Amino acid sequence: MAETPADLLSATNIGLRIKALRLALGYPRSGEFAETYGVTIQAHSNYERGQNPPTVWPMIALCERYPGVTLEFIFRGIPDAMPYKMTQATIAELKKLVGDDNLPIA
Repeated sequence: MAETPADLLSATNIGLRIKALRLALGYPRSGEFAETYGVTIQAHSNYERGQNPPTVWPMIALCERYPGVTLEFIFRGIPDAMPYKMTQATIAELKKLVGDDNLPIA
């Protein structure tokens, strides 16, 4: 897990959580996923790479499009309010991306 609350808020860790959500939701390509919640492919790609942290409005659209996804998880790494199966699938994707010891979740 990330070491401090500041680590959880980093653009890199927010991007990792967005990427893991995309994969857990069954979208192997970021472009297709970006279109589902109304952002450009470039914007979404920048989010995932941690180059530009997302603002709240596109993430609200993502949460509305995918019930169960929460702003708490995206921005703070807190999966408590997400459905169990979604949480487990997302954590499994995060483990593939960063390993067991560096999960960017609270």
